[in-house]
Amino acid sequence: MKVLKKYRLLIITLVILFVLSIINYYTSIHTPFGDIDTSKISSYSMWFYTINSGIGSVISFLSQIIIPFVCVYPFFQIIKTGFIQNVITKVPYQKFLKKQINNSYLRAILLFPLYSLVVFIVSSIFFSPEINSTSLHIHYFPSHIINPPFHVFISIISMILYSLAITNIALILSRYLKKFYLVLIVTLMVVFLIAFIEGNLLSNILSLFNKELFYNINIYDDYLCARGNYIVNISFGIIRNIILIIILSLTYKNKEKVVLKSDE
Repeated sequence: MKVLKKYRLLIITLVILFVLSIINYYTSIHTPFGDIDTSKISSYSMWFYTINSGIGSVISFLSQIIIPFVCVYPFFQIIKTGFIQNVITKVPYQKFLKKQINNSYLRAILLFPLYSLVVFIVSSIFFSPEINSTSLHIHYFPSHIINPPFHVFISIISMILYSLAITNIALILSRYLKKFYLVLIVTLMVVFLIAFIEGNLLSNILSLFNKELFYNINIYDDYLCARGNYIVNISFGIIRNIILIIILSLTYKNKEKVVLKSDE
């Protein structure tokens, strides 16, 4: 019961995401032009469509708000209400901070990656793994992906890295912003800035050495890892998080400033 209470926001959000996935599936099958032949839908195309198209595309955009709200808001409440002042009299500051950040990370790992995994499992139960490469819309699965099971696995790893990056950004911003709605807004802006730098500057520079390998470095595409090279995407996802973790560590290094800020 204690665990359910602690992670109730995470659980509620997952339930909402799954309900939206069912609606997404239903509306994609039953169209104004008639029902789609479900026998031609593969488990992979169903998973890809649900996560990436229709309502799924809206969810992917809103993930930049959903992840901070679910994963970082509990942390924000702790450091902005003065509660941290009472706790650190009993528990060492670094130990307490590490525990709270790890809780945020755990929520990030469980939220969208678990959502993606469950959608795939359900799709595998109801649909055949055979892909109809000539079909479109809900039948569609990227033709350049030659190993669908491996792609699903890599996509979930990529989604973990994406979720952790968004979480790290929101954790850093929580140190400086007084209102959580500002954390959400500025997180969107920072993610857009990172995407711009990676997609329009870094990617273009690295493409001079190998255009095919580095043509698509972009934090947005890490949500599903649908384009680009797997090794490059995962590597940049790891590097991105290492940089953000270093910034996060420096942001909360000074105990006195963090505690003092919690009183404002």
